[in-house]
Amino acid sequence: MGLFTLIACNEDSYQEADKMSETRNGSVENTEPQNSVKSFDSSLAFPPYSVPGFMGTSNYQSPFQEPRTTGISYFFNNSTNLKIELTPYVGWPTASSYLDGMYANPALHASLFPSGQKYDNVMALDQFSLNPFSSVQYGPSSGTMPIGGCVQIGGVGFDYTTAPSATLYCEYGKIHLFKYRVIDDDRNEIVNEGLLKQRVGNDGFVSSLSSNWVKLTNLAAFPQLAVVLHTPPGQRELCVVNNNGTTIVPSDLSFTYSGQNYHLSFVTDLTNGYITLQ
Repeated sequence: MGLFTLIACNEDSYQEADKMSETRNGSVENTEPQNSVKSFDSSLAFPPYSVPGFMGTSNYQSPFQEPRTTGISYFFNNSTNLKIELTPYVGWPTASSYLDGMYANPALHASLFPSGQKYDNVMALDQFSLNPFSSVQYGPSSGTMPIGGCVQIGGVGFDYTTAPSATLYCEYGKIHLFKYRVIDDDRNEIVNEGLLKQRVGNDGFVSSLSSNWVKLTNLAAFPQLAVVLHTPPGQRELCVVNNNGTTIVPSDLSFTYSGQNYHLSFVTDLTNGYITLQ
């Protein structure tokens, strides 16, 4: 009975979201700005570095925009002899009237806004592993994120069996951060573990961002991270950055193990996301 109730509640939520999507794209005029562009900020400059498949931009770039973007992929590459386990955390990509409408619908609160607030929610998808010297591509997406069925033919979607309501993030979501654990399987040893967030600038605090970014709230599940809004015309991306005075959650980090240097990073360009252990 409990399982039936859970499924029924999720189906109701999906139907509510579908109705909103139909209204948004049907008889009711879309109120989003039609000149939206993919997110970039030349004021957030940092030294480029080599990541397989990544163009090595020296400023902040991201594929997320409103109206929603399709065709986004996440590329995972492990060029080391270690294994890495990753748990993606997905949240909202942009501030928009579409998000406002979902928040105004009480039927969607339990599944989409568990904190009760609008912008401070993230949901964990299923953990997956990237074995030594392997790579995988998730996407391209037919919505804004390649989870579940929200991928084009031939694509791979992130699993979310532990979070059934993650379906609702499929058409409107982005990965803000990962929990990661780097493992030496031969020695059955954890080499490094922690949080890895999307790179926005130089991993500084909120106070280090340019005036193009405004803090909205803290992330409910990870209060050491702040949710910020990109404010230039047409660019309303939501990102997470380090709160002032807290322990830094990195977007790229270096560590040494058994005499070997390693580098882990999560960067984006105007098309895709790249998560790399090298």
